[in-house]
Amino acid sequence: MSTMRKIAIGDQIWLPCEVKPGPFSDEKMVRVKLQSEEWVGFVKESALRTVGENHFVSATIIDVQPGLVLARIPGNSPVGNVVRAPRSQIKGGSIEARAS
Repeated sequence: MSTMRKIAIGDQIWLPCEVKPGPFSDEKMVRVKLQSEEWVGFVKESALRTVGENHFVSATIIDVQPGLVLARIPGNSPVGNVVRAPRSQIKGGSIEARAS
């Protein structure tokens, strides 16, 4: 039985991340580590959530390709706001997805 969720452009996903204090009281420094990529930037607290000791940052899916999902993080980073997540991570639950 498959529990695979259909992922579509515009869906919101929650990327696991590390969170540290940022330059402003309502902004945090965030590090997202995916299989082949790392993103570091600053995001508003409203784009973060904590479950137990785990932190997540919100991202919006902007493209779905075979084996790959592109997502935009609502923050500021010198490398841009788009991360590439292997689709297997979304199916496997290490990235939590929910319909918009």
